[in-house]
Formats: sequence, structure tokens, C-alpha cells
Amino acid sequence: MIMRLSFIQDRIKSYNAKLRDSNVNHDASKKIQKPHGDVRHAAVLIPILSQRDGLTLLLTQRTDHLDNHPGQVSFPGGVTEANDDTLEHTALRETREEIGLKHSNIDILGRIDTLETSSGFSVTPIVGVVNHPFSISVDPNEVASVFEVPLEYLFNPKNHEYTTRICDNKRYRGYSIAYNGYDIWGVTAAIIHNFYRVLEGEI
Repeated sequence: MIMRLSFIQDRIKSYNAKLRDSNVNHDASKKIQKPHGDVRHAAVLIPILSQRDGLTLLLTQRTDHLDNHPGQVSFPGGVTEANDDTLEHTALRETREEIGLKHSNIDILGRIDTLETSSGFSVTPIVGVVNHPFSISVDPNEVASVFEVPLEYLFNPKNHEYTTRICDNKRYRGYSIAYNGYDIWGVTAAIIHNFYRVLEGEI
């Protein structure tokens, strides 16, 4: 499936309008709401890059010593802090801290559905376009590597596998995507799958 940037922009705009009309709390103008119980708010950036051979998504692999999701593939992002007025602010701040990507290089398109993780986080994905030229400078304490995956590869259902795995003595069922030695699974694979469904008009 070939995706054009203009198509993605239109789809995300329409989807966020639908969310606002449904009174779902995805409006960027709204303050971050107090989480329920022990759930903590977090936001990640889905960074879209327009390269010569097509669109890609930028992903990171977390370092092995982190407390949450060590060694896993993820989008840049993290937990909200007191000074974050919006989830967009959280995603942009964390992206700058983790991989050195400046706010001025990113055009925010909108949000897709928030996901709840088994580790107690409410994660909202923020879709953004990364403008050229840009530079990457990783925080080696948090990020082991940064890599790109073609959107066509990620959105090909043949590359999605629904699996069961054991992690920290817990059983997880969900999508996984293998790419060039990287194992994309858990909430990151779920976000990619939801992103695909939004663009296909399935949700």
C-alpha cells in the first residue's frame, strides 16, 4: 500500500475532527486530565519522514537498563511532567530529550487513540511530520539505537504476526513486526496497527 503525505494529513485531520465531535478528550487545546488510580499519562511521537524512496517511521530501541520496557523498540516519548500543558508538549519534549530532534523540525498533525498498557500507563500517540534538514543526537542513557522503517512495510498485513509471549512472568498477546533484526511488539506494534486502521478508515 503506497501512502502519500497529503493523504495521511487529510486522514488525521478528519479523524481528530471526528474525535472532537464525539466529545472524546483528544483536543490539543485541553489540559492534561488527572489520571485515574495508579495510571500515569504518557505520550509518544509517531515521526513520519519523507525520504527519496518513500515515507518512513522513525523508531528507537531502548537501552537494556531502563526500568520500563528495557531493550524494547519504541516511539520517542515518555511520561508527562508538571510543566507539560498538553500531551503534544510531552511528546515533543521527550523527543528532544531522547533523540535531540528539535520542536521546530516537527509539524504536529493530530492524535490517534490512547492505549492502556499493562505496566500502568495511558499512552497517547501524537502524529507528526519531521521536516528536512534535521539532526539526531541520542541520549545514550535512554536510547540504544535509532532506525527507520518504510511505511509500506509496516502497513503490509503480511508483516504483522499475532503472537503470545512471556515477559516478566506475564503472558502477552498482541501484534509483532520483525524488521532487519528488530522485534517490534507490545504497545509500539499496537500503535502502528491502530495508525494503519485509522488511515484505512477502519476506526
